[in-house]
Amino acid sequence: MDTPIERPIRGLEFPLKAQPLSVVPKDKRGTQLAWAIKWYLDTGWEIDVCQRTVRAGNKAITFDLFGFGDMYAFRDQEHLIIQATSADHHADRFKKICRSPLAKRWHNASEMNFIHVISQNTRAKGVKVAKGQIRLNQILAADFIC
Repeated sequence: MDTPIERPIRGLEFPLKAQPLSVVPKDKRGTQLAWAIKWYLDTGWEIDVCQRTVRAGNKAITFDLFGFGDMYAFRDQEHLIIQATSADHHADRFKKICRSPLAKRWHNASEMNFIHVISQNTRAKGVKVAKGQIRLNQILAADFIC
């Protein structure tokens, strides 16, 4: 399950390539979200960032949509929650979502609800994915372990 692009995803052509950023919210530039926003916009999705940060003194606490998603996107009748992460944490995020009862409930609410975990390797060493390559997993009903 943790290999790059192991399942066909409707509407996407492979291999996936990162495109240069153009339209990215100023507060998200230079983040994992930035290139993911651009990539999903380029593939025909309407997208919005749902991740929020709350500052408490010197600490910043980040909250995800339903506890597992950074972005929400839709296209035609399809709905998508996206977790964007670094290549180093891709497998951890995938497993976290698969253990979430709320993620399972959202996924099963409609056959047109999907969850993606997406990452881009920004380093040349240390991970199994080539530098610049996008890794995308779509979570299926059989992946949930809760």
